[in-house]
Amino acid sequence: MSIARSGSGTVDADLMLRWMSETGAGGIRSLRDHLTWLARTSDTDATAAASGRWVRELLALGHAEVWWEQDRWATTPSVIARLPVADGTAVVTGARPTGIAEKLQASEVAFHVHHTEPADGDLPMPASWLIQFDDVAVLREVAANVGARYAGCAAIRLAAHLPVASLGRPSPPPARVTDLERLNPSGRFVRVTDKSELDGLYRLRANGRVVHLYRHRGEWLHTDRATGTFIDLARRGTRVLRWRSEGREGRTHIGTLFVDQHAMPLPALQARALTLCSGRAPDVSHSAQTSSYSNVPLAIANQVAESLHQVIEQIP
Repeated sequence: MSIARSGSGTVDADLMLRWMSETGAGGIRSLRDHLTWLARTSDTDATAAASGRWVRELLALGHAEVWWEQDRWATTPSVIARLPVADGTAVVTGARPTGIAEKLQASEVAFHVHHTEPADGDLPMPASWLIQFDDVAVLREVAANVGARYAGCAAIRLAAHLPVASLGRPSPPPARVTDLERLNPSGRFVRVTDKSELDGLYRLRANGRVVHLYRHRGEWLHTDRATGTFIDLARRGTRVLRWRSEGREGRTHIGTLFVDQHAMPLPALQARALTLCSGRAPDVSHSAQTSSYSNVPLAIANQVAESLHQVIEQIP
């Protein structure tokens, strides 16, 4: 079978990932510039927010690692990982060097390529590469033949070792309050007019980049937006994670995890554990104001929640 290409008028995200795979590593700002240029060639407006979300989703899908403070990214090695409780389905993640798709098509397993429509305002993600298999031994052999590593069920292993969200090293207080903003309960940053004595997550610009700090009992600590958001949600006692069972016989412990949009993005490792349950980026519903991850076992949902100081609410 041939790989489906993005249609006219849309960003070719598969081409972008292939370029990244051949390049190997680079600067995040340069990567976003390339993404913006590619979008313009398709008459698409790639906003700064959209390109940032694209990079975070690529990280969650396991195709790359990102070091925001160092302005660096690097593609990860090609990996084949089983999806949990998915009737013999695996996902191919990591780098996609030239020739790997053709090798997968010629292998002894069924190879499928699935494109997902992006939400309004978002850029399309690379297609999901899925494999149907009957024997793990064959899956291991296929991985070796195409130059990938077989990783077992990566979602289960990753979820079992998630670090608990915690604040970073101490920081001096912000020197000025001109650009200081504080996260409010609705998930938006609001400008403050003086050095606030309220605990919470703050952001400011320093040396041309956005910096996040958390004020806890008078002490300022370094953090990132995702971790600081969940620390703040825990301080407020706000729950933002809900899980619904599929309800089918034999799959009552498998379901969909819903995350309130004002709590997004998730920290990178938690997002990757959930994404590797289905091999797809989360579905975004602007009407429901949620992002949802499918094929998530309740055990993984609970492990993710615990690492984020959350308690899962099970819904009918």
